[in-house]
Amino acid sequence: MIRTKMDNLIREFQDAVGSQSKFIAVAVRIGDMKTKEVIINSVDSAEEKLEYYVKTYDQNLKHRFADVEIVDCAFGNDFFDLQARLEI
Repeated sequence: MIRTKMDNLIREFQDAVGSQSKFIAVAVRIGDMKTKEVIINSVDSAEEKLEYYVKTYDQNLKHRFADVEIVDCAFGNDFFDLQARLEI
């Protein structure tokens, strides 16, 4: 079975909750911007945030209504953990 990018995002969110990390972050690319924008949320809101992503992004993690794409995801206990995993 081939896993989609959305499957990987869902798995990352599940792993974040299971690891008892404090934060989950997604890196997005907006339009033609060369740099990524990072959105950081508390793992406490991971379920609601993932629900939003599943509704709003397609299986390739492209926003259904805007020129935005999720390009990476990471979880950790502080910004430095996230920064290292997202390579920002």
